[in-house]
Amino acid sequence: MPHFKPKNLSISLIFTFFITISAISQVGIGNTDPKTQLDVDGSFSLREGAAITLSNGLNSDLSLGATSYSFYRITGPTSAFSVSGIIPETDADGQIITLVNTTDQPMTIVHNSGTAENRVYSPGETNLVLSGRYSTITLQYNTSLDKWLPINSMNGASDDWKTTGNASTTAGTNFVGTTDDIDLVVKRNNIESIRFQAAETVVNEDNLDIDFRVETELESELFFINANDNQIFVKGNTQHLGYIDAFNAYANTSGSSTIGIQYAISGWNQGNQGGGGNFVIEDVTNPFAAMEASTEGTGIANRGLITSTTSAAIATSGTSNDSNSWGVYGSVPTTGTWLGYGGIFTGGIAYANGVYNVSDSRAKRDIKEISSTFALDKILNIKGYTYKYDLKKFNPKSAEDTKTYYGFMAQNIKEFLPHSVALKKVPFRNEFIEARSSREDSGKDELLNVVDYTSIIPVLVEAMKEQQAQIELLKTKISELENK
Repeated sequence: MPHFKPKNLSISLIFTFFITISAISQVGIGNTDPKTQLDVDGSFSLREGAAITLSNGLNSDLSLGATSYSFYRITGPTSAFSVSGIIPETDADGQIITLVNTTDQPMTIVHNSGTAENRVYSPGETNLVLSGRYSTITLQYNTSLDKWLPINSMNGASDDWKTTGNASTTAGTNFVGTTDDIDLVVKRNNIESIRFQAAETVVNEDNLDIDFRVETELESELFFINANDNQIFVKGNTQHLGYIDAFNAYANTSGSSTIGIQYAISGWNQGNQGGGGNFVIEDVTNPFAAMEASTEGTGIANRGLITSTTSAAIATSGTSNDSNSWGVYGSVPTTGTWLGYGGIFTGGIAYANGVYNVSDSRAKRDIKEISSTFALDKILNIKGYTYKYDLKKFNPKSAEDTKTYYGFMAQNIKEFLPHSVALKKVPFRNEFIEARSSREDSGKDELLNVVDYTSIIPVLVEAMKEQQAQIELLKTKISELENK
């Protein structure tokens, strides 16, 4: 009778187990009813291989060691480094490995570089950069391609731009935009609001009625575009006095020693060509002014336009190509105290083709002839003088005028020809006026008597006629005496 041997039983059971595996092609670990080729009921471990020490810069055809594992720590580099190719197991279709960058340097997986069968195909066919300590990448080898394919990566410093904010960015390297010549579009409610094109930026690309506003700490409407009325505002957002102007700029803060003087619009040309500002109306049927300068009311702000130059040039020039027009026009009302002028000039006036006063009788009323005896009597009482102007008496900053003049004293003229004298504001300007100066900075005004020299001419004419009549009478009497 044969004896039972346990060793033979073990061999038989193992043989039967492998026959069963081969027959059903499914393996269950921890269960007797596997549903896939490998069905594990419980946990399993993938052991770590020895750490792989790399060098700074390029590391080609990375070796995983004599025994392959599924998990490797990368150590060594102290500056940016890269991996170009990884040596797989022979015929290891589906081999999976995970590399962990334990350095604080960026690790680059170079796309399609190194020995052909060791190369890595990266998504988008671009190099894959893993930044930040403990960033990882998991790759699987494909024997059909003879290449490694990334199946997952975790980046400590992702290039993805977060909607909740970003930190540790590098200007120029990290940005919002495109790297090709394609428009960048910003939408709100799926409606395009801003389009960045290759050579321009467009707001309201779809012709939308959407206002545009720039706000600062002190100005809620520093720059404002009214899309409905096609208006641009600076320091404002509403139409002024009902005008629908294309551009509106306001200075709404009082000046001080720290703020200085504010101008609603200021044009500065620091080059040697062109001007500081240009205003043109091209339509010949447009009756309005190319530039209008005005102040509202009759308050302190009583200068509509100021021009100045610090060199031998023309501070203000007015020209018209139409002989029926005016090169320069100035006026003030002739009612009230009448202290101002239609135009005022210091330093002399030069002119050509005459100075004209309105003398048409149709433009006058209460016309009376000047009595010749009246005229001669008045002229005989008027005194002529030579003098120099004492400008510094009223403004110490005025220039010294050393020229000798011929003329009258207003007090003397007023006594005999009161209609030729008026009380006017006389400006005494500083010798030098800054381009951006207030009224006070440019000089002082004084109320003084002024004489209308041209109004004395008619009186002189009648006085000469009276004098000539007296001469003729004397000539007649002399002739009569000589003939006796």
